[in-house]
Amino acid sequence: MINFIKEIGCVIYDGTPYINKPSVYNKMLDDNLEYDPSKCHLWFNDDIFSAFDWTQEPDVDIKTLYKLRAEQLRDQYDNIILFYSGGSDSNQMLSAFIENNIHIDEIICNVATKILKKQKVVKDITHPFGLLFEYKLAMLPTLKTLPTDIKVTKEDYSDFFLEKAKNLEWMADNENILFFPAAVFHDIMRLWYKEQFARIAARAKGKTCLLLGYDKPILRSINKIFHFTFMDSGRAFMLPVQTMNWNNCTPEMFFWSRNAPLIPVKQSHMLLNKLKNNREIKSEIEKMSDTTINNFMVKWRNRDEYKKVIYPDWDYRFQKFTKGSHDEIIDHCIGSIAGQRQEKNDHYYNKYKKFDIATDIRTYHPDVFNPYIVKTFSKNYTIGKL
Repeated sequence: MINFIKEIGCVIYDGTPYINKPSVYNKMLDDNLEYDPSKCHLWFNDDIFSAFDWTQEPDVDIKTLYKLRAEQLRDQYDNIILFYSGGSDSNQMLSAFIENNIHIDEIICNVATKILKKQKVVKDITHPFGLLFEYKLAMLPTLKTLPTDIKVTKEDYSDFFLEKAKNLEWMADNENILFFPAAVFHDIMRLWYKEQFARIAARAKGKTCLLLGYDKPILRSINKIFHFTFMDSGRAFMLPVQTMNWNNCTPEMFFWSRNAPLIPVKQSHMLLNKLKNNREIKSEIEKMSDTTINNFMVKWRNRDEYKKVIYPDWDYRFQKFTKGSHDEIIDHCIGSIAGQRQEKNDHYYNKYKKFDIATDIRTYHPDVFNPYIVKTFSKNYTIGKL
């Protein structure tokens, strides 16, 4: 079995940890074993998080928790390398260090300046290139304000990205694909991160932290009771680093860490309180089914109103509203990849069909862009009623 960093999350099957669901399914296929879904579940530091009473809101300010997390990391590592995109997650993570005068050794920014060269940057959050516009409209303004003793490294992934986008053969059974349907942009970026992290590890000196922050809290309604949910898809960009030989480098999630368990508990209660105090939204939610509530919560996560609750330093700067697959960037750069993408989706669906990995909805929606509704693993903790 592959050795990997279990603390970033894993799938447990019959007591054995695997990096993701396809790893479990491949084991079943390779050894011709019968799959028992009752033996398979997501594990995300259950030994730590299950010890807390999630129905009780921690009596501590969220910014204090962020400060303590930053101090904890600074005390633990010789070097901290923070990955910054300009978005709300990484912006709050960065603020926790800067506001409290906690030193960061290096900030790494992944950019696509070559791709953007022929694009006019506009403040349009619905624009297909909106994600790339975050570089000039969100990232650069912050970088200009940083202390001069912080090293800033910008790495342009344009050439890597376009080369991979032209031919998707590399996607076949790639271990970095967390789940399908294939979101080609994200899968390419996972490959980029894997190579990038390896380069960083090769040059790192001393005990080094590779710090990422994109793990937003997910609230779900189950029988009209709200739960915090760790989802397999929530750790998507950590997947490429789980199986690497790191020497003295350690990948860390800022918000979802076994060493800072009060952060997601506090965030969950702050969001639930926000809903409780909004009479209009509360009244509407009380009339909804669980499915409708959860669809609303997914959309709410993209709003500035949501971000400002859990990220008090968010200043409403430009950020693409709906993330989606971002495959429209590829379509604009090299032409439509819809055919190749669907071919890969069909490949994964057919390969893992016996494991009930997804539902094909083309029977009901024959013209739908993405015909598969994926079934993801989750771990739920009860927060409370509205």
